[in-house]
Amino acid sequence: MSSVRTQTSQSNMASLSSPLRICRGILKEIRAIKGPKYKQSLTYNYVLDQFRKNQEGVSYEVRRYDGAKYASVSSEGRTFDQVTGELVRKLLVYIGGSNDQGEPIREQGLSC
Repeated sequence: MSSVRTQTSQSNMASLSSPLRICRGILKEIRAIKGPKYKQSLTYNYVLDQFRKNQEGVSYEVRRYDGAKYASVSSEGRTFDQVTGELVRKLLVYIGGSNDQGEPIREQGLSC
């Protein structure tokens, strides 16, 4: 009986430290991939942030994104169906080079 109890308590302890072990394993992988400057990577900081939030019971996450450029057009007095084609054309012309800089916008992730 005592051996069963010991195994059970060790099993419970292992499950309690499991998030810490998982975090350490992930950080080791990041170190192997990123090299000596691994602590400066966004991935490293993200993993640590998530681990800390899970430990503190925080129910939201803050995300960091690279800077972005946005272009928009608007119209009033007509229905969506009436203006969609015209406004999409205006955006495409702007993106194609008819803008303040006179240069095409070559960014990934264009969406309408």
